[in-house]
Amino acid sequence: MDPSTPPTEHVSSVTPGMQTSQPTMNETFSQVDGYAEQLRVKLPLAPPGLLNGYMAVVPWIAIIFGILGILVSLAALIGSTILGPLMVMFGAAGSGFALILASLLSLVIAALEVAGGFLMLQRRINGWWLMAVGMVVSLLSSLLHVSAIGLIFWLLIAYIHLQVKPNYR
Repeated sequence: MDPSTPPTEHVSSVTPGMQTSQPTMNETFSQVDGYAEQLRVKLPLAPPGLLNGYMAVVPWIAIIFGILGILVSLAALIGSTILGPLMVMFGAAGSGFALILASLLSLVIAALEVAGGFLMLQRRINGWWLMAVGMVVSLLSSLLHVSAIGLIFWLLIAYIHLQVKPNYR
């Protein structure tokens, strides 16, 4: 330590020009929103009739399938709490907890789908983002399962979903 420098200069060991704190959630969200907007501007425009039909129909589809998903998930949750311990008792180690966890996860996803559809009906950007996150999960699932048809389907739906973004605020 050099005696000619004040002690306050030695407290920080961060390299000059480096950010010392993590970005906040708002900063991260606005950065992702900027990337989505850049992608939307670079892609060719979809036909207006298709966009209007998408905005009118997709929220209702999300709500209907979300409610059906909630009902199926609740039945699966009840069934997995009954069958899970039996499966463990008869030697299927680890499957009881996995069944319950998968049922809870599908219940949460279905509830988010209903919320996203409802908010999209009100033309709220939060609903648009909930549906966009669901599409990203579906895209990743199709990619991991090597489902070419599913991947193409979700990419086309995501393209249309990205094109309607300016209509939601």
